[in-house]
Amino acid sequence: MSARDYTLDTAFFRAMEQPDVTGAEVRVHLDVDHKNDAYYCRFKAEGKLFIPCDRCLEPMTWPVSLQEELTVKYGEEYDDSTDGVLVIPQSDTHLDLAPLLCDMMLLSIPMRHVHEEGDCDPAMRQILQDHASSAHVEGDDPADEEPQA
Repeated sequence: MSARDYTLDTAFFRAMEQPDVTGAEVRVHLDVDHKNDAYYCRFKAEGKLFIPCDRCLEPMTWPVSLQEELTVKYGEEYDDSTDGVLVIPQSDTHLDLAPLLCDMMLLSIPMRHVHEEGDCDPAMRQILQDHASSAHVEGDDPADEEPQA
């Protein structure tokens, strides 16, 4: 078995062209076990991502704590259609983990990410409240509004 440690930082997400992640401090530990013509990978990630709040657009911290397993096998052609199994062509001599690590981090972020109630930027909260109030005063249909959490 072999082990590797990686640090995913702001520069990593910039290099991966992920502008929605404005910063990162994530440590990833990877254990790899090679048995029966397959590589069994166990990833453990701990840290935090800095992303914009969907409500006020101000930065927020998203904690990352995950464990993932991936089996890598050789085959005819690249195939990632099965969860937890990655088939790479026989001709590949190495596997670039950067896209896999990036995807793991991005998938840990929920579809809607907002600050805890009361933690959003006060100026933006006021703008949103003013906008919501004026929409009701002008007679807009409240059914057209986005549901509130």
